[in-house]
Amino acid sequence: MEIKQGNKKFYIGEEKDPIGFIGYFDYGEGMIAIGHTFVKEEYRGQKIARLLLNKVVELARKENLKIAPLCSYALNVFNKDESYNDVYYRGESK
Repeated sequence: MEIKQGNKKFYIGEEKDPIGFIGYFDYGEGMIAIGHTFVKEEYRGQKIARLLLNKVVELARKENLKIAPLCSYALNVFNKDESYNDVYYRGESK
């Protein structure tokens, strides 16, 4: 499945009706926040959300940004997987 980049989002499928997408937004200097992750019900269980999350993480690492995982999916993954600690913004002051 091809992951495409849109305006502050990554998605699979058509932009107007994606199979799945993850949206992010600016969250202050040097930070972005993941606001929403969605995968259509019939595609769930195929690790699509994780693939999309990893694209945001890849972007953050490339641009030296921290991520505030505000959506429940991203927060759950960040809390369980230490490999994201380098980009995980937990709210502490810089």
